[in-house]
Amino acid sequence: MSTPDIHQWDVERMAKGHYGGPESEEKVELCRFIKELLAEFSSKPNLKQTNITLSKIGTFHAYVEKQFKNNNREYDEDDVGAWTLAFMVYWYRNRNYVDDSKISYELKDKFDNNRHKFYNTMMKEWEGQRKKGRRTDSILEYTITHPQLSKNPYFTIPMRLEYVRRLRTYWNEDENILHLCRSQLKICEAELEKLDQNREVTCSPAPGTKAWIKVQFKMQNLLTDGREASSGYVKEIGIDQITPKSDHEEIYADVMRFWKLIGYSKDAENRLDSEGFKTHEKKLTKYIKSIKNKDLREYLDHTKKDNDLFVDGQKKAILENKK
Repeated sequence: MSTPDIHQWDVERMAKGHYGGPESEEKVELCRFIKELLAEFSSKPNLKQTNITLSKIGTFHAYVEKQFKNNNREYDEDDVGAWTLAFMVYWYRNRNYVDDSKISYELKDKFDNNRHKFYNTMMKEWEGQRKKGRRTDSILEYTITHPQLSKNPYFTIPMRLEYVRRLRTYWNEDENILHLCRSQLKICEAELEKLDQNREVTCSPAPGTKAWIKVQFKMQNLLTDGREASSGYVKEIGIDQITPKSDHEEIYADVMRFWKLIGYSKDAENRLDSEGFKTHEKKLTKYIKSIKNKDLREYLDHTKKDNDLFVDGQKKAILENKK
């Protein structure tokens, strides 16, 4: 059975588009597709501004299934859920590019006239998490309360990990954020045991296999621990013990190696090991240059620069709070 798609965008193609540099053709096309689909969806009469956010996500979930059905795609409930959640994740991760994306005048009118129904709702929620530490996360809540999605850890674990990624950005303003992140990670750890009982399915940048979801879980643990000066030994997360079986898995393996090196640098910096920090930074720069995939290399280079700016901003905020 071929992978279901909408306008030729399946979950794996969305992943490839996401892992491209800001100017790469696939990234530009992905962001245009996300904005165009949101324009079409938001113009539907059954979507009301007054609906609660969970209801809006549910309406979008049903819209995705209708698109599959209209395109005569073979699919099941897991396919619909995976595509819906993946779309939401890639929208969030590329939200600024999506916002700036150029679309046709006809769709732009639809988008501008209806953005208040769904688009603004999600953008305000994500902004509230990152800049105000708000705990509300409608995508996670929708996933863990949905009759089908909630039963499958291939959905619930990735959405909990995405929540941790979003919320952790506010850690320096509220120390309780890290406790909340670790609470979610403990739930994920308990759910890992259930992966064997379910069909593998991909709904996020982490390929939907038991091995790769475990890698992402370990990575989020590493990055969460790296936020504190008391962080100890950085544990090996097992990336090189997995043999990638698809383009998505190949790309993801390279991305995880990148974040592992980021973790080592942060750990050395938190321990005030200046020489160790310099060594890991040099290894990180060398690693990025070694990536053969041009789009991915540009993505990692941009991510490194963006991460450096973000960390510098956090340090400044901490110093301001100590005054």
